[in-house]
Amino acid sequence: MKSFTSATFRFLLVICISTILTGCEEDEHFRYISSSTPSREKIVKSAFYRFTETLREMDESERENAVKEFLIKNPNSPIIEGGGIACIYWYGNADTVLVIGDIQGSWNFPDTMNFIRCGSGNFFFRIYMLPSDLRADYLLIVDGKSMTDPRNPVVAPSVYGPHSQISLPGFIPDKVRDFRNEIPRGTIDSLVINSNYKELNSRLAVIYKPHGYDTLEALPVVFVNDGLKAIEYSSYLNVLDNLICEKRIRPVLAVFMEYKEGDQNYNLNEYEAYITAFCDELVPLIERIYKTTGNSSDRIITGVSAGGHLSLLTVLKRPDVFLNSAGQSTTTTRALFETIEKPHKFKRDLKIYLDVARYDLVYGAADSETFLFSNQKLSKSLAESGIRHQLRIFNDGHQWGNWRERTDDILIYFLSTNHPHP
Repeated sequence: MKSFTSATFRFLLVICISTILTGCEEDEHFRYISSSTPSREKIVKSAFYRFTETLREMDESERENAVKEFLIKNPNSPIIEGGGIACIYWYGNADTVLVIGDIQGSWNFPDTMNFIRCGSGNFFFRIYMLPSDLRADYLLIVDGKSMTDPRNPVVAPSVYGPHSQISLPGFIPDKVRDFRNEIPRGTIDSLVINSNYKELNSRLAVIYKPHGYDTLEALPVVFVNDGLKAIEYSSYLNVLDNLICEKRIRPVLAVFMEYKEGDQNYNLNEYEAYITAFCDELVPLIERIYKTTGNSSDRIITGVSAGGHLSLLTVLKRPDVFLNSAGQSTTTTRALFETIEKPHKFKRDLKIYLDVARYDLVYGAADSETFLFSNQKLSKSLAESGIRHQLRIFNDGHQWGNWRERTDDILIYFLSTNHPHP
């Protein structure tokens, strides 16, 4: 209980400080998300709410049949109603059921579900009011045991195991991730790197070569940190095949880097040695083996979370090798801000993509700020330094289910066939 109280205090303190700092900002993105609790005016219009009120007023002996009829008519949870109302429910034999996920303070503050006794079981429920295009992950905790929602057929990928997904009608999954039988596909090589740098030695790199590689010359290259997860969770190879086939991006070579135990330290702390190994050994190796342009303007490095931090630092510290970078839900540090502020002649040649979620992590960014606020400060710092970039904010969480929806946006941002590449 003590740790929960401490965490709650820190969360509220972050919001108070951030509200003070952003009070004079005109940009709507600096505003925090509104409460997920529906107003009285909203909730009384909910058919689900009216059902729970009717159920509560029944004799307990009548409730079980009423719930069973409800479940036949409404087999899936959550129930999404108009006006952003989302209703999560669970029925069974339990004493307590909690909801934990992105909208619960980014997995920090679980909601206790209300319940109504119904004979041999209890009907648990929680009603939320959410943005119309929200997508988020969640789990149920039933008498202390975490599980996906058994009535929710939609599951999202996670390094911690599968999560249930909640989405509102305004969220439309990106079909560019779908496998298409009818299109030509690229091919895959695998390299185990034998390096003098411990940061790279024995690390696996998976290389994507676009369809028709043997007839192509001078390809751009995208390097993807934590690349094996990006292949698995983001359907990255499908996205590349589809975008290239549709001629929405230039044919590109992609290098997917294996994440290894200890990389979090390289990504956030001992990054100098890793960046040196990456730029002075890995990039030349790829250049020797594959047909690339050899230009820093045609190299892109991307990553999520701490991998985004490493990607941004790489272009800022080694613009002789990389001029393009993408970070999704980027972890920020004082070192990152200080590097941006340092003068160097390549600043106006850099191009950076950022996105962050409104329900992103509430801890772990620079100065103990939320990821949402810190990434907006990051965007402001880049703008003040004259570095070309874009920041996009989505009603989502710190999840692969979020990041995979932007893979095509990142590739198009740097490799679009509709305008000349800088």
